[in-house]
Amino acid sequence: PAAPDTLSSGGQWAARRPATQKSAATSTATAPGISMASIAVAEALSVLMVTPAAHPFAKTGGLAEVSASLTDALGTLGHAVTLVLPRYRGVAVDGAERLQTRLRMGDRLQPVAYHERRLSDRVTLVLVDVPEFFDREGLYGTSDGDYADNALRYAVFSRAAIEYPRLRELRPSVIHAHDWQSG
Repeated sequence: PAAPDTLSSGGQWAARRPATQKSAATSTATAPGISMASIAVAEALSVLMVTPAAHPFAKTGGLAEVSASLTDALGTLGHAVTLVLPRYRGVAVDGAERLQTRLRMGDRLQPVAYHERRLSDRVTLVLVDVPEFFDREGLYGTSDGDYADNALRYAVFSRAAIEYPRLRELRPSVIHAHDWQSG
């Protein structure tokens, strides 16, 4: 059996695994005290990563960096990751496959398009395209303040993110929702 996780001298949690367990990872260290090669994957998961921001597609702060890094790390470990975020103004969809649907939101029938593109062997990008909500000057607002309809914008985004696996007949092992916009 694997030894319990321990806190490394650098203050980071380091997973200890027996040497006989194979690892799907081959990369070098990702954080002080943690090597991707030292973390074994017993069973690959299907992770639906739902976030309002991920580098390099949309960035307003640290969330974009965390979302991108976590997605990359999980893919490197052998998990299948679907990264879902809004298609904001200026995010290109060249080479992406398009899927369209309509979502019932109360008395509203909301048209939604999805743009899918492989980012790597284990990571798929899905952009939720609803131009009336996301083709705007800023992600969450302008210099004058937040958009008044942010609650509706991100309710539609969250619903679209949850509907995507159903439309594709996928069954994620984990749904990881980041921040209030997708939580």
